Amino acid sequence: MIDIEYIRKLRYVKGWSIREIAKSVGHSRNTITKYLASDIKEPKYKLKEQREKPKLGKYEQIIREWIEKDEKMPVKQRHTAHRIYERLKVEYEYTGCEASVRKLVRTIKKVKPEAYLPLEYELGNEAQCDFGQAEIIVKGERTIVQMFCMKLMASKKHFVILFPNQKSEAFYEGHKQAFEYFGGVPKKISYDNPKVAVAVVLKGRERIEQTGFIALRSHYLFESFFCLPGKKGSHEKGGVENLVGYARRNYLVPMPEVESLEELNEIIKERCLTERKTQLWEKEKNYLLELPKYPFECFRVEIVKVNTLQMIQFENNCYSVPREYVGQRVIIKAFVDKIEIVFGENIIARHKRLYQRKTESLNVEHYLDLLSQRPGAVVNARVFRNMDEVYQRFRKFCLEQKPVATKEFVKVLKLHEKFLPETVKMALEEAMEAKIARADVVYHICQRLTQPPVSNALNYPLNCSVTIKAVDLTIFNQLLGDSK
Repeated sequence: MIDIEYIRKLRYVKGWSIREIAKSVGHSRNTITKYLASDIKEPKYKLKEQREKPKLGKYEQIIREWIEKDEKMPVKQRHTAHRIYERLKVEYEYTGCEASVRKLVRTIKKVKPEAYLPLEYELGNEAQCDFGQAEIIVKGERTIVQMFCMKLMASKKHFVILFPNQKSEAFYEGHKQAFEYFGGVPKKISYDNPKVAVAVVLKGRERIEQTGFIALRSHYLFESFFCLPGKKGSHEKGGVENLVGYARRNYLVPMPEVESLEELNEIIKERCLTERKTQLWEKEKNYLLELPKYPFECFRVEIVKVNTLQMIQFENNCYSVPREYVGQRVIIKAFVDKIEIVFGENIIARHKRLYQRKTESLNVEHYLDLLSQRPGAVVNARVFRNMDEVYQRFRKFCLEQKPVATKEFVKVLKLHEKFLPETVKMALEEAMEAKIARADVVYHICQRLTQPPVSNALNYPLNCSVTIKAVDLTIFNQLLGDSK
């Protein structure tokens, strides 16, 4: 670099000519004249051609393709520079620095960096909670899911879990799972104003809370803090809002393809466990409130009436109940993953929670009494549609008999009252192999399968001695009438 100050002193202090200065510093007279005539304080080098990027250059096209594909993805579920850097390391063994990736991404996206205000929180004192929406692929179909996010503000340790919706049972379950994950409860949790927690927004920070949320808060003994509505409160829980974006970009980019939501939740939980393992987090554990002895029951309650098809309807789906409750009003306890149907103090039915619209969960045991009276319904009853494949084959086998053995099929289903389903399935396979469609045969096979094997060996030692008592043969003379 040319020393501008030195050139200017030679010219204006010592009075040297341009030729003398050029000869002294070893640069051309044109260069000396240019810097003397301009107001440039420091010379800058103008790059005529772009420098090669020895490590990042071969990945530039891949990065551009990722960013281009993001245009078809949800706006909040696109690659960040950090996520691109992580993918390059894992998928392409990139050994360069993250700063180079960030610079290139900024050039492609033309993103202006944001500014933040540094904050500090007391250990165990505060957490922030929020929901965020994302898309995943479940069994080949794009599905909208809701991300429950909670973040401890002191150590920045976070928890993320996906649910099919943002309803109260998911909201409660998210809290329960988060507290168990953290191993304790933060003293205060900040929210915006979700309907599952707030019934009415009053003036300032006053709220009328939902009864279920009050029960949750009372169970775990944390305090609730609600942000101001609208733009006024948009900055009050930036920590968890950043977490929502972070989780969406780092856990769900590229869009994951899974067989079930449970499978993806396990993957995300493992990711959460490995991140933010800091000394501050280990220290904050000791400042959290203790978990209660029993976890909170996370369900929503509704009251419905059982129709004549032995079914109740809940969220456009149907669930079966036993015959004796037709026409009765029952209570639905809707959990995230299951449905419990209660009459009085007794749980009369349990089903896996359905989320597809207009579907049915029918338990064949609920219809056995009616089928015993109407065995002909075996031909067309919907209750058999989702049974295991072995029952479907045995049902078809019974219907092929002459005359049809529908009664035998119903009797076989009743065997579940005495035997485990696995035992009945094995017995059905054996009966069909022998081409027998009789319930009594299946019953005896089940008995044989469940009884311990009988040993034919005598339980006597090999060197034992046997003593045989002599028989008094004179008693036979009495039978012959001989009195002698």
